[in-house]
Amino acid sequence: MGRPQGLRSTFTGIAEGIGLDEKTVRHIFRDHVDELEKTVRFETPTWVGIARPS
Repeated sequence: MGRPQGLRSTFTGIAEGIGLDEKTVRHIFRDHVDELEKTVRFETPTWVGIARPS
């Protein structure tokens, strides 16, 4: 629910659906990812706990 089409379909499928070249769709997606990378940061935890099954 609510996921962008680019996360549900292939670049080829999107390109065919909207009438663009697949390479153009890949470039648009890459530009979007580049913008996200400027603001979104994933931090890894200092400690990771692993629980044993009971």
